[in-house]
Amino acid sequence: MEAFLKIAKGKKNYYCILGEGLFNQTGSDLMSITSIMPLFLAAYGASLGLIGMLTTLQGVTQAIVPFLSGGFVARAKSKRRISIVGNGISRTMIFLIPASLLFGLPHSAVVSIFICTFVLLVSISPMTGLTWNYLLNDCLSTLDRPKLLGVIFVTSGIVSLGTSNLVKVIRDSKALPENMKYFYIFGLAGLFMATSVLWFLPLRENRCDTAANKVFCVKDYMASLALCFKNKSFNRAVSANAFSYMSMVLNAFLYIYAVNGLKLQSHLISNMIIVQTVGQIAGGVITGKVSARFGVKRMLIMSECAGLFIPLLEILCMGLKNAYPAMCVCVFLFGFVRSGMMGYNNYIIEVVERDRIIFHMVTRGLVLMPVSFLSTAAGIYIQGHSMAPLQMLQAAASCTAIFLCMRLKLVSRDSTEITV
Repeated sequence: MEAFLKIAKGKKNYYCILGEGLFNQTGSDLMSITSIMPLFLAAYGASLGLIGMLTTLQGVTQAIVPFLSGGFVARAKSKRRISIVGNGISRTMIFLIPASLLFGLPHSAVVSIFICTFVLLVSISPMTGLTWNYLLNDCLSTLDRPKLLGVIFVTSGIVSLGTSNLVKVIRDSKALPENMKYFYIFGLAGLFMATSVLWFLPLRENRCDTAANKVFCVKDYMASLALCFKNKSFNRAVSANAFSYMSMVLNAFLYIYAVNGLKLQSHLISNMIIVQTVGQIAGGVITGKVSARFGVKRMLIMSECAGLFIPLLEILCMGLKNAYPAMCVCVFLFGFVRSGMMGYNNYIIEVVERDRIIFHMVTRGLVLMPVSFLSTAAGIYIQGHSMAPLQMLQAAASCTAIFLCMRLKLVSRDSTEITV
């Protein structure tokens, strides 16, 4: 009877985490920082430098917020409660963006409200991201984690495919004014993200984290973070992740490049957003199966190899009369690679001690933070220069990430033992 209840609890938790991840991922895709957000801000008069700064801000908060809140999250008896409260506040505030558009506020006011809402969202999300990674390990088995991540990307991708087509219809509509187009897009994103919070209400966690019974001072907290670097597998994973992240942050300008550099028309840009969603679906299916069958290491190598073709194809587009097909391949690969990026989280979860997962995630964020400033520098640079040097830098970063992923150790699918 006890075994049956344990299995039932595991299935319930699986679907709770799946539902939360599915709705959140769909909403995040709708207001993506690499597609809709740059197009929206550019349409409302924001500079490329500001767009780059927001991308940098997201990366900085992903490091600073976990660092400041890591000790609190580690000691908290209920990580689920932190997730519900934090996400409940930040994700429902997204409705302020469509509200500002509905009332026809000046462009400067709309941009200001968007920035404030975005800052709140990216300030809370890193803390609830810690709890999500903890609950992913606490509530699911080693074999269920890659399966769930793959299902999230596939299912949310299928939903996003429908919403992406809706976005295309909205953006291409001549009957709707500009403000109402983005009103519907951000309103839909807010609906999905706010609903995602409800899925954690029936979730049941074990609440047996040994860190919850400790009292940390600043010295103890810093020592716990420094101790993370004694794990060689963690160090290798973070090194690969840093170069992979360097390549990914430059993709924030992929759609801007298509509009300003290649002069692609608006309806073609809308088509590209759909193609990116298709790539995400394919990535979710393939990366989930490869990760579960062959290990996270091999999945990461495959994903990074796919990412290398993005800047190479962008460079190729400069010499093409019709760059649209090549750019469709770029965004397809971008969606594919995004599905594989969660592999770094999964790999770290597998190679570190269960009660130290939060500290390792905080440390990882701190290591990646300096890379975030690259997007601001890139945004300022491309306002008056060609993107070719940045695309070459992106290709070099992808090559380095591939090499470092090949040096990762392979984690056995049936145990926590690490093998070469």
